[in-house]
Amino acid sequence: MSNRLFGIFLIFVDSSHAGVLDNWATNTLPISNVTAAAYGNGILVATATPGPGTGWLGVSLDGVHWNTAQCGAVDCTPPPLYTVSFLNNRFIAAGFDGSTYVSTNGLDWRFNFVEPGGASLRSICYGNGSFVVGGEMESCPCGFIAASSDGVSWSPLQVDGLPSVQGIAYGNGRFVSVALSEYGSTYYRLNILTATNPLVPWTPTGVATTNDLFSIAFGNGRFVAVGQEHHSRTASILWSTNGVAWENSDSPVSSPLGAVSFAAGLFLASSDSGAFLSSSNGIVWSTHRVGSMPRGPAFLVRDSVWFPSSSGFLHSDPLVRVNIARSPQPELILSGLEDRLYRIEDSSALSPGAWSPVQSVYLFGSPTLWRDNRPLSGRARFYRAVLLDP
Repeated sequence: MSNRLFGIFLIFVDSSHAGVLDNWATNTLPISNVTAAAYGNGILVATATPGPGTGWLGVSLDGVHWNTAQCGAVDCTPPPLYTVSFLNNRFIAAGFDGSTYVSTNGLDWRFNFVEPGGASLRSICYGNGSFVVGGEMESCPCGFIAASSDGVSWSPLQVDGLPSVQGIAYGNGRFVSVALSEYGSTYYRLNILTATNPLVPWTPTGVATTNDLFSIAFGNGRFVAVGQEHHSRTASILWSTNGVAWENSDSPVSSPLGAVSFAAGLFLASSDSGAFLSSSNGIVWSTHRVGSMPRGPAFLVRDSVWFPSSSGFLHSDPLVRVNIARSPQPELILSGLEDRLYRIEDSSALSPGAWSPVQSVYLFGSPTLWRDNRPLSGRARFYRAVLLDP
């Protein structure tokens, strides 16, 4: 079981207890039309298409100050880029005409061309020792998939009879891709494909409804795909444990959902109408106030949820907050993700190795009051909360 530490909270702190994922702040970027972003090893990476035929790849240490990524000793000058991910300890960005960029540290990047060219790459995943990208060929109504062991050398697979691949995920020993249901004048209902080996023909499947699926994620033992019903243009949410048999989930919003991801034990889905949804199981969803238009999958940056938006980035308040109740005996007000396990730790000195576990707390409701029933020692105590991964 791994841990996520969400901040150090001193005993004199007091604040309001607004709902988790309901308070958001904005970070602007020096570039327009941000398409995707990722975080890893303390570095933020973003992609954009600021103009016709042009792309941008940027890096930041704080989400405020940005620099153009370096390819060798010069600025990278990519074509339009549509996606970026941090997977297996490296960043991979991809986009127009089979272009990919890879970096192991977020600072030095290498350009790679995915043969045979002409593919627009929309999504990236990693599983079973392979990076896998998916998209479509510009020359025909057919999907495109390529795999690589290192993100540098790619082996392609053109998927005849499949329209534009929009998302790829890996879980439970299986790759699953989702696509549009219509491409040009051709209609496809079997627009969910699965494979255990990404470089052999994928097995098509589908559901009874006609869906355009834009994104897919895996977490908590299941896949979740989002998009829209093709004819009504209303939101669609599907879930599956194996990528073959799918069930519908009721969406609390009607606008199409363009992206879904899994972070901090939650599925996070968004719509360009400004809707933002969260779910622990992909079946029951909650809505959140955002105030801007999401433009890509959400991801975790230290203690907050981030996602690209029409104005740059939106990021949430910390996912867990600890405040001291006004009481002779120390009492903590713990606000965070419900139905999750936390560990309360304390220390008499703010040094990395000085924290000791006190008690594990399951958050049935937020906020929750927790009391330290140990005898007062006369020394000041600092408290913090650790979110334990499921």
